Amino acid sequence: MITALVVLAAAALAVEAGEAPPLRVLARLVLPTTQSGLPMAWAPTGDGLTVKVKPNTEECSYCESLTVVAGDRAIFETEGGSFQSAALYEYAGASHLVVAEYTGGAHCCGTYHVFSRLTGTGSWRYLGSSGEQNGGPFNAWDAIVLKDGELYLRELDNRFDYFHACHACSLLVNMTSIYSKLTPSGLVKDSLAFRKDYLEQAATMKREIKAETAKRTEKPSAILSGADFTDDLGQLLVKRTILYLQAGEDHRAWETFEADVRRNYQSVEGVDLLRKEILESLGR
Repeated sequence: MITALVVLAAAALAVEAGEAPPLRVLARLVLPTTQSGLPMAWAPTGDGLTVKVKPNTEECSYCESLTVVAGDRAIFETEGGSFQSAALYEYAGASHLVVAEYTGGAHCCGTYHVFSRLTGTGSWRYLGSSGEQNGGPFNAWDAIVLKDGELYLRELDNRFDYFHACHACSLLVNMTSIYSKLTPSGLVKDSLAFRKDYLEQAATMKREIKAETAKRTEKPSAILSGADFTDDLGQLLVKRTILYLQAGEDHRAWETFEADVRRNYQSVEGVDLLRKEILESLGR
């Protein structure tokens, strides 16, 4: 109890002084190696938590069930793919657990399950699950980031895979990081704190667009040819547009998109459709 009070007091003084307390990773667990061929893996993480993983069926090599236990009480149970790693974080007196899962399947998916025990409480709660990035997840100990005194779950944005292009042809797979803030009420999608990062990525896209334009020997009729992008330039223009939208630069996003389509294609056919579909994919 005395140690806990000292930690909380130190965190409070740091905040008053304008210094953010550090985000610490207290435990890193690679869950497949924890199992060692046993029918059930017991992985104590510290802070009264245990992560239990067991195979679901003999027919499915990566199908497993996950149980998170606080003390002697199960606070979360689910069946899924392969639960690959877990990490216990501490920040400003609060504790957080992340379990990273590979859901399996073609071109899919990294998912994260997040739990928290807030300062001054003894009980753990499930905050939520998020993530559909292509391929496997980040290691659980790389999934939480600290920004301006707030904690965020980081995942890769794979909402635009197969967007008017095949998976192998797409330039929009895992195109950037997106974030969910850890709040007392759960995970809340919120990427605006990373506005500067998106603008820097958009500036990089501007250079790539210029280089791709320089390769042109002719001007195609439209940005779309049937259901697919006519060329890679179209994908680059869409990618920059999405980055501007993520940065909250909506007017700039659409103004530059339409201007560059007019400049590089014979018509603006397809612009309205792409705008509608981009906004739908972003949930706007």
